[in-house]
Amino acid sequence: MLKKRVPRGHWQIKENVIESAKSFNTRTAWQDAYGAAYNSARKKGWLDECSSHMEERQKPNGYWTLERCQARAYEFDCVKDWNKSCSGSYSRAQDMGWINEITKPWEEKKKSDQLTACIASAKKYSTRSEWLKNAPSKYSLASSKGWREQCCAHMILMLKTWTLAECLASAQQYTKREDWKKGDSKAYQYSRSNNWYDTCVAHMPLAHKPKTYFTLERCKSIAAKYKTRKEWKINHHPSYKRACGMKWVNVCSEHMEVVGNKQNRLIYIIYHFASRSIYVGLTADFNRRLSQHKKSSKSIINLIKAYCEDVKFKRLTQYIYSEKAAAEKETELAYKFLDRGWNVLNHFPALGALGASQSKYTKEECVESAKNFNRPQDWRDADAPIVTAAKKYGWYKECVENMPLRRKQVPKGYYTVSSCMESAIKFNAPAKWKKANPSAYGAALRLNILSNCTAHMTRMKYTPIEEYSFETCLLDAQKYSARNDWNKSSPAYYRAARKQGFFDDCVAHMKEVNMKPYGYWTEARCKESAKNYEAPSQWQKSEPTAYKAAREKKWLNDCTQHMTRKYKPVGYWTLERCREQAERYESLAEWRKKNLASYDYAKRQKWVELCTEHVKNKRTKNGYWTLANCIVSASTFDTFKDWRASEPSSYASVCRNKWLSKIRLCFAN
Repeated sequence: MLKKRVPRGHWQIKENVIESAKSFNTRTAWQDAYGAAYNSARKKGWLDECSSHMEERQKPNGYWTLERCQARAYEFDCVKDWNKSCSGSYSRAQDMGWINEITKPWEEKKKSDQLTACIASAKKYSTRSEWLKNAPSKYSLASSKGWREQCCAHMILMLKTWTLAECLASAQQYTKREDWKKGDSKAYQYSRSNNWYDTCVAHMPLAHKPKTYFTLERCKSIAAKYKTRKEWKINHHPSYKRACGMKWVNVCSEHMEVVGNKQNRLIYIIYHFASRSIYVGLTADFNRRLSQHKKSSKSIINLIKAYCEDVKFKRLTQYIYSEKAAAEKETELAYKFLDRGWNVLNHFPALGALGASQSKYTKEECVESAKNFNRPQDWRDADAPIVTAAKKYGWYKECVENMPLRRKQVPKGYYTVSSCMESAIKFNAPAKWKKANPSAYGAALRLNILSNCTAHMTRMKYTPIEEYSFETCLLDAQKYSARNDWNKSSPAYYRAARKQGFFDDCVAHMKEVNMKPYGYWTEARCKESAKNYEAPSQWQKSEPTAYKAAREKKWLNDCTQHMTRKYKPVGYWTLERCREQAERYESLAEWRKKNLASYDYAKRQKWVELCTEHVKNKRTKNGYWTLANCIVSASTFDTFKDWRASEPSSYASVCRNKWLSKIRLCFAN
C-alpha cells in the first residue's frame, strides 16, 4: 500500500508530527514508517514529547531484577518466544545465572507432557515388542528418561524359556545362519547364550571359512589349479589372501608363469625371416597379447595368412621393472630393425605407448555417462573410450540395462509357438520381421513354424531366369552407362543377361573397362610401369594392379630401386637437419604429425628443445588448461570433433582430469 504524499512543509507543524507518532508503540516503528516526520521531530526537539506514550527502548541499568525477569518470562509459552520478544530480560537472566530457576516450571511442564504422551502411546499395545515396533520414538524416549517400567505396567510379560530341542527345531527351518538370525532372533540368541549354537547350526554351511581352514597344503592344492597368480587371486581370493598373509605365495606359485603388471613389462617380436617382416611389441602378459594380435591386429593376421607356420613369436627380453625404460627399449629396437632393412609393421606414432593396463574411468562414471543416452549404439558413437572400459571390466550390461530403447534380452525358452505368432503378426514382410526381432524369427526357424508365422505376409515374387528375354534385358541395360551401375541397380537383369549369353550385346553401349587379363603383369611390365613414378606410394595409387602383382611375386624391391624411400639411411638425421625440419612448422605437434622420422630421432637424441626454440613462446604453460580455459576453448568450435582436432592439448587435459562430460555440454545444442 502506497503512503499518501503530504504537501511541502507539512512536517514542520508540531501537531502533524504528534498525530503521526500516535499510531506507533516504538520509535523504531515510527521512524521506519514516517522517516520525514521522525527527522523533523528530532531536529526541532519534539522527540520526547512525541514519543511520551511509547515504550522505553532501553531500560536503565539495574531495571531487570529476578522478579521482573520472571514476570516478563511467564508472559510467554516457551523460552524461544521469550528470547525473541524480550531479549533484554532474557540476556540479563542469562548473565546473572537465573535461566535455570526461571525456566524450571517450563521444564517440569514439558517433562509432564512427555510422560503423559508416552503412557498414552504405551496403552495402545499389550506387549513391549509391539510398542517398540509401532512407536519406536516414544519407546526410546521412555527408556532414556527411565519411565519404561511405569509406561509398561499394564503389559503382559512374554518371557519364554527355550530348550535345546526347541532351538534345534527353529534352526532346522533355515539353511543359512544369517537367515535364522533374522527370522527367529530369540531362538538364535538363546542358543548362543546357552552354548548350543554349534549344535543347532551343524547342518548349515559356513558362509566364510575360518582363518585356520586354509593351511599350507590346502593353499598349495588350490594354487595348483591355476596358471598365474592373477588367475588364482580372481578365482579363489580367500586362499590367496591367506597365502599372502602367511607369506606362502612364492612356495604355492612355483609352478606358475610369471606375468608382468603396469611396472613390469617385456619386449617381444613377431617376425618372418624370409620376407624380412617384423613387429616389436611391449606387454605385461605375453600369451594374452599374442591371442589379441591373432584376433584383432590386421598386420599380424595378414602376415600369418601369407606365411602360416613360418611366422615366429619370441620373447626378446625379461621383464623390465620400469615403464619408461621398457618404452624406450621398444622404440630403440624398432628403429634398430628398421635401420637393418627389416619391414617394421609397427604404427610408429604408437611406439613406446604403455597401453591401458588400468582404466581411468570408474564404474560410477560409466553408469552416469550411459544415463544420457536412449540406445547403446548412441552411447558407443558419443563416448567410445568409456564404452570400451565398461566392456573390458564387465560393467557394460549394468550400464545399458535401463536404456529405454535397448533391445531387451529374453530368457531361454521364452519364444513358443504362440509368442512367435504374436511377434510375426505385427509385420507384413519376412525381411522386416527378421530385422526387427531376430530372436523370434530364429525361434520360428528352430520350431519349424516359419511358414505358419509368415502366411499373412506378402512375399517377393521370384521370376525364373528363363523369363528374362533379350529385349527386356536390353531395355533395362539402356538406362545405365556403366556395368557396375547396372549390376547395383538391377542385379536380376544383370545376372540373367550373363547366364543366358547375351551380356556383351546388352552392354555394347557402355564404356569399356580396361581390365588386364590374368597373367598380364610380368616382371618386365611391372618394371616398365614403375619407371613412371618417383615413390612407391604414387605407383600404388595410380596403378594398384601392377603394384599388387609386384608385391605378390616379390618383385617389389627390384621394381622400386630407382624410387626415393620413405625412410632415410642410417646417420642421415643430424642436428642441423632436424632443426631445419622443425623450423618449417609453427608447433611441436605439427612437426610430430608431418615429419615423424626427424621428430623421433631428435627425441631419442634429446635435441627437441634445441630444435624447437622458435616455438617455445607459443606453447601453453604448465597448468594453463584449467576447466574454465578448456570451456572457453571448446565454445569457439561448432562440433566436438573440430575442437578435438584443433586443440589437442586442451583435449588431453580434459581427458586427464575427467572433465569430458562437462565439456560435452558446450556442444549439447
